[in-house]
Amino acid sequence: MHREVDKKRNSAKTWVKLTVGICYVLTVWLLVLCVSAIVFLVHYSAFSDGINDLNRVIMRELAERDVNRLLEFTGLSDGAEDQQFTQERIQADLDARFSVDISNFLYTIYNAEGEILYSNSVVTEADALVTRTVYSYGTEGRRSEVRWFPDFASAQSYEESVLKENHGENGFVSTVMEAAKDGSVSVSTRRSSEQRYLISATVRDPFSVSDRYSYTSAAVRLIESKKLTLILSAFLLALFSLILISVRIAGAGRRYGDDELYLMSVDRFPLELFVAAIILAAVLPELTLRLTSLLERFYFTDYILSVLFYQFLVLARAVLLLWLIIGLARRWKAKTLLRNSLLYYLLYAFTSMKRNSFRSSFPLLWRITLLWLGLSALELVMMLGVGRNTLIVFWCFTKLLLTILGIILYSNLNELDAHGRALRNGDFERKLKINRLLPGLRQHGDNLNQISSGMKKTIDEQMRSERMKAELITNVSHDIKTPLTSIITYVDLLKKNGLQSEEAPEYLDVLDRQSVRMKKLIDDLVEVSKAATGNIRIEKEYLDVNLLLSQASGEYMERMQARSLELVEDLKPELPLLNADPKLLWRIADNLMNNALKYAQPHTRVYVSSGFDGREISVIFRNVSGQQLNMSPEDLVERFVRGDLARNTEGSGLGLSIARSLTELLDGSFDLSIDGDLFKVTLRFPVKENDQEIP
Repeated sequence: MHREVDKKRNSAKTWVKLTVGICYVLTVWLLVLCVSAIVFLVHYSAFSDGINDLNRVIMRELAERDVNRLLEFTGLSDGAEDQQFTQERIQADLDARFSVDISNFLYTIYNAEGEILYSNSVVTEADALVTRTVYSYGTEGRRSEVRWFPDFASAQSYEESVLKENHGENGFVSTVMEAAKDGSVSVSTRRSSEQRYLISATVRDPFSVSDRYSYTSAAVRLIESKKLTLILSAFLLALFSLILISVRIAGAGRRYGDDELYLMSVDRFPLELFVAAIILAAVLPELTLRLTSLLERFYFTDYILSVLFYQFLVLARAVLLLWLIIGLARRWKAKTLLRNSLLYYLLYAFTSMKRNSFRSSFPLLWRITLLWLGLSALELVMMLGVGRNTLIVFWCFTKLLLTILGIILYSNLNELDAHGRALRNGDFERKLKINRLLPGLRQHGDNLNQISSGMKKTIDEQMRSERMKAELITNVSHDIKTPLTSIITYVDLLKKNGLQSEEAPEYLDVLDRQSVRMKKLIDDLVEVSKAATGNIRIEKEYLDVNLLLSQASGEYMERMQARSLELVEDLKPELPLLNADPKLLWRIADNLMNNALKYAQPHTRVYVSSGFDGREISVIFRNVSGQQLNMSPEDLVERFVRGDLARNTEGSGLGLSIARSLTELLDGSFDLSIDGDLFKVTLRFPVKENDQEIP
């Protein structure tokens, strides 16, 4: 039910839009007619007393146009084609166009002797509305002569005398002067016979037939009698058209009961192309008609055809104007009026172009530019300095060269496209042979190869990370389950035997040890999470690195001796103060010393050394591993990874990961290397120039 109601409402709104559009088109059409009539009256000063009889002026202009047609048909006009027809044939053609039975235009053409050559009615010069005297220079009796003079002054004097002597004669004289290399001047004199004709034309009054003269006269008299009505009508029509177009603009892109803006497919075209297409569609009919000279072919109905044609143009242009305005309104509402334009795209391309990207594309750009400029210069030289045949050969050569280059370029682009599609489909093993590419495209091909390698590396790292996540879950479960199982087991034993039993102190000692171990594991988990996310408060102060390392060595001296380990210090004196957080730096040293204590081979040495190279303070921890290190340094630093793969020793496997994260938080670098069983960690902390003070 609701769907049917909405459908009816949408249909009604569509009809309303269509009705408003039709009313707008008709209003604009009437407005153009009124404005055209007003412009016509203003052009002929009909609102003043300058013209007493506007109708007579218009009739004279129409008669002038028909006189020009007479000259073209008879071949008497300057520049007209030479008519090779008899006088009777020409008169027959004129009667077909200007017969008194179909036209109110009357004419008579007299020759120099006053004889009538062509006529549809005898029109004397006294009765004529338009008279014109024309001269025709024939080829009969034409003669030429050339004379040479020693200088320009003599030649000019002769030219003036020739023109003066022949002034007023029944003939035509023309002269041409040309200077030779030796300074002499030639004067070419050309004499042609001349024929004079008189054309008398008028318009029949009153009109006896219906033609463009009668139609035009009636229209002029009507327009002249409705001057004030035209002005008032134009004003009201302009106001009404503005109201209608405002209504259409308000509803542009909207649907009934829906606030969403709907764009048409044409709105995706750039603004300049959209406007250019509208303008081209508006002027195309008129241009086509002028090119084909359609009105010239149908002379009898040219008045009716021209009126109908221009009324059609007015209606069509009104529709196109409405479409343009509504399209611009939709773009304005969607805020794409300027953004969806070629000028915006061009400005955006220039502003967003980075310096390095321009440099990377510059080799291909300047090669194409130089090739284009070189070929253009060669074509210009060829056009100016060689013959037509040579120019044709050169044109064929350049087009062949450009065709070959185009084929090579297309082949290279096809290879680049194929490699790009392979990357899209996940084929990262494929390598592009860049030596077969054009020099300007090799860098792009190398970039695609680098992308392939980089994507493969990224995928490998992602798979490795997924594998490490699975191992992390397994290790966390194992490390938490072991002390938790012990705690549950001994709590159950205490429940059964009671706190007064002989084993109770031993059970409590195990519970205490396992709970401390679980607390340490949970604390390490929290700390590694904070260190990885940087969610640790850092309070920096100037401290002595050697003093901190000595204190750490003192803390672990006895415990290392208990495991038959010898701690050796190699601290470089006169280190500058380091601006760092002492708590975090102590935790880093504590984790590394504890790692050596757990995993170092008994009866070996543990080395702690420091140094300074002028820019960075370095701290190095070295020991010999008790277990075989058959893993990479990157894997060893991962969370929950131990050097003891059998996991027989206590520990969370988070010590190295925490130390690396804390080092990076202090703007330092953490470098772990393995050489056989030698385990080595190098910490480097940058020292600013103003911090390099000797304690």
